[in-house]
Amino acid sequence: MERHIAVLKDTKIYLPSEVWVSLYTELAERRLLAFSFAEYSQDGETGILDESEERYSDWAQEEFNGEGDIIESILNSHGLYRWEEQD
Repeated sequence: MERHIAVLKDTKIYLPSEVWVSLYTELAERRLLAFSFAEYSQDGETGILDESEERYSDWAQEEFNGEGDIIESILNSHGLYRWEEQD
């Protein structure tokens, strides 16, 4: 059976902001989860979460933000963009 794949060159797909944020957040959190499973710490002492265990430590937040930027670039390179409503 022969398959035909339609390719729409230069097509852009815009996702609602809540879907976009949910998608890249889930993907970026996977990196931090991998750090957690590996018991990785940037300085050997500071974990993924801060002392309150309610938010990321400073270094982990920086990793998350950087990963989010990379993920956004990858999604954009595949024609996926965040829909930003105009006020």
